[in-house]
Amino acid sequence: MEHIPNRLCRKKLDLQNRCRQWSKKYGHLKTTTERATSRLEKILNKDQLNALTRQNTQGKKWGLNTIRDALILKQKCGTTGYNELRARFPYPHCRTIQKMVQHLKFESGVLDEMLDLLEPVISTWNKKDTYFIASVDEMAIEPCEMVDPATQKVIGKATLGSHDGFETKAMTIVFGAVATRRKFIGGYVFTSSKKRGSDHKGDLNTGKAMWELLEKAINRAERIGLRIVLVTTDMGSDNEAMWKYLGIFAKRSGVKMFIKHPSRPDDMLWFMPDVPHLFKSANRMLLSNQIIRLPDFIVKEENLPSNIVDLPHVEELSNHESKFNLKVAPKLTEDALKNKNHFDKMRVSSATEVINERTSSGLQLLALEKQSDVYLTTAWFVALLNRWFVLTTNRSRRLALCKSNPEEYGKAHRNNGSRVPAYGGGQTTQESR
Repeated sequence: MEHIPNRLCRKKLDLQNRCRQWSKKYGHLKTTTERATSRLEKILNKDQLNALTRQNTQGKKWGLNTIRDALILKQKCGTTGYNELRARFPYPHCRTIQKMVQHLKFESGVLDEMLDLLEPVISTWNKKDTYFIASVDEMAIEPCEMVDPATQKVIGKATLGSHDGFETKAMTIVFGAVATRRKFIGGYVFTSSKKRGSDHKGDLNTGKAMWELLEKAINRAERIGLRIVLVTTDMGSDNEAMWKYLGIFAKRSGVKMFIKHPSRPDDMLWFMPDVPHLFKSANRMLLSNQIIRLPDFIVKEENLPSNIVDLPHVEELSNHESKFNLKVAPKLTEDALKNKNHFDKMRVSSATEVINERTSSGLQLLALEKQSDVYLTTAWFVALLNRWFVLTTNRSRRLALCKSNPEEYGKAHRNNGSRVPAYGGGQTTQESR
């Protein structure tokens, strides 16, 4: 009988030790679970975390934040990619997303419903994040008539006021942030190649209709808290008609690139051609006309040997380097110097194959090798266009137009401010060779 208390004591101690071990395991498991949950909360919303505890998501009610995230992912990944993502993470079905947004009509014109949804978000931004530009662009579409399931209307005809007939292009107004990487569509219309009235009157009506649509979109964006400071367009016929209607021009006789802001009369609304479009146009001009004659004051200020920018100099560089394995300008090929078809001309990469820093350096080396200065003017012009394109399209603080380094900013501003517009005072000629 005496061994019974001892055995009970040992059993008690054993149970206490096991209890302490399980307490430690529980504490460790609790810490790990809390840590994992906190990390999941940074990725998933509460309704998604609740969905993880269910066998399936049928009948699950999703929150607005999850619907918004699902919309973004579906737009970026496409339907197939989104379904692959949904197989691993708790997201709503594609049909659920469609039901949540089917009340939005997306009718041609200014997208008021979309802009209304953005207003609460914009109210939380800093002031510098509210500065936006309005970009007007077009894309070709196949003419056809169809029923819009959202509005139950037949679509397929041009919706821009001055155009008739079936749609051939979709013109969009995209708002893009100046200081951040944000953009969204503010409106769209369908256009056609058929205009009402004679050529002159048709262009005038088109310019007026284009500006009325853009003005309405800008005023709508200003009311939800955005500050539109600039409009960029390519130089298509419809956009040129709008520029002409507003009195915007850039000629040898002078430049006017702003009007009074429609929402803030004390400010100006600036207009600017699309930078990639200008860059491609400059490259096409050089390939088509072969020769550009620079103004005399540029030749004098830059101490250039001549006023001739000559495409055969670039062709000679390409032929000279074709026999070497290691090349200064490897992208400069015979195909790059051809006057390509319409689709190749639309690619920025086709222009950068010719207008780049390596082409300029190759021309300078060719001038040294042949002991001839005639290549230096072409090298200077290629370097100028390349530098302008890099400065106007780069977003990094190291290269973009930024006042963090006043000396570099002043140098870049002088180059862009006086040199690039000045070559517009030159002449282009096409001479038989």
